[in-house]
Parts: sequence; structure tokens; C-alpha cells
Amino acid sequence: MALACRGRHSNGRGARSLFTLPHRVLDRLAFAELFDERTFRAADFEIVYGIIAQWRGNEQLVDRLPFFSKVNLVNRARRLRRIGYSVTYSPIGVRP
Repeated sequence: MALACRGRHSNGRGARSLFTLPHRVLDRLAFAELFDERTFRAADFEIVYGIIAQWRGNEQLVDRLPFFSKVNLVNRARRLRRIGYSVTYSPIGVRP
């Protein structure tokens, strides 16, 4: 099962805050019935950051991201891992 966070807050912050919302708010969400907070385990989910770029050969993530984007990605990944999620990235190539 995948949970995608879209829009302005797609930087990984929403993943943890989704499950710390008050019950009355969570109950109103359309997808709330998909998750049972008593049995929810972050370890059962993987957060995948898709990096869209013109990947060349064996180019690595560190070669493609600007400095502060790297800092933000590392910090978000650490926070998500600390609460139990698996975090990976996937290169998404685009044609020139």
C-alpha cells in the first residue's frame, strides 16, 4: 500500500503528522478507514523520494541535487527513519 503526499507539503513532513492528528480530524478524512492506529506500523511503509533530472550514465544523487536540497533531503530522511519508516530515492529520468 502506498501513501502519497502531494502539493506544497510533499517534503516528508506530512507522513508523521498524518498519524498524530486528533481522532476527530482523522475520522473525517476519506482514507482514515484504511489505517487502524492500533495496528499501524511505520516499518511496514517505505517513503520513496522521486528525483526528476537528466541523469547521465552512473551519476549519483549527490551529483544532481543543489546543496540545500541535499541538506533538506538528508534531514527529512533522518526524521522519517527515526520514527520507523524506510526511506529511499528513485531517479526519474527526463529526455532533453
